Amino acid sequence: MALEERPQLKKLVRILKNTYDERFASFCRILKGNMEAFALNLRQNGIIGDDIFEKKEYSTMVSQFKAGLDFKRDWKAVEQHCQKFLDSLSESGPQPQEAAEQLKESWQRAVLREMGMTFLPVEVTRTDPSIPGQDHPIEDPFSSVCHHTLDLNDHNQVFDACKEFSSNWKFIGSTLGLKINTLAAIKKDCDDVREMMFEMLATWLRRENEEQSLPTWNLLLTTLTEYDRTEAEKIARKFVCKHPPC
Repeated sequence: MALEERPQLKKLVRILKNTYDERFASFCRILKGNMEAFALNLRQNGIIGDDIFEKKEYSTMVSQFKAGLDFKRDWKAVEQHCQKFLDSLSESGPQPQEAAEQLKESWQRAVLREMGMTFLPVEVTRTDPSIPGQDHPIEDPFSSVCHHTLDLNDHNQVFDACKEFSSNWKFIGSTLGLKINTLAAIKKDCDDVREMMFEMLATWLRRENEEQSLPTWNLLLTTLTEYDRTEAEKIARKFVCKHPPC
């Protein structure tokens, strides 16, 4: 999928705006005592101009941020614009900092759920304590996880990777976009949780629901991190890192 295609960018921008609007009122309350700092940060980061800065009206500043999204020409530019907004929010005080973290997570979940893509990926730099004398960072196993679309040919490998999460099969399936009635049917037809996980993954890979995001390793592993990030990282190294680059 070409990220620069306008339909995809329009969908991304719509998701980001809608997700923010769900938190509009709560952010207004949080910023009530930090509006001066927020406005200053937005101006310094190029989100608003001097005229809007002078007014310091929350709704006007947010409208300017959202308007800026419409003029971005590619995915990376949208990410940079959003990161500047998050930085402006985070640097406005302790409560705004927490709100910025929550907003980023909400954006990431929404984009992943509706588009099957990673938004604002986290760059992790940490050393591996198992290697004596190591003084260089190791790569986050999710930083290069493949976005290519999976299908039923990948079923056995996907199940082998996920079988230890079988007790959470229903919640994982729901997060991946399967409908409630579909999950109920799987539960009715299967005898144990491993069989349910097996059938749920097959249904996900068939993508019978057109509204469901494309099945990818990135989407699956990001979903699994909600239950056990350490195990999800092991899966990324064992299975995904062996996959040829997209």
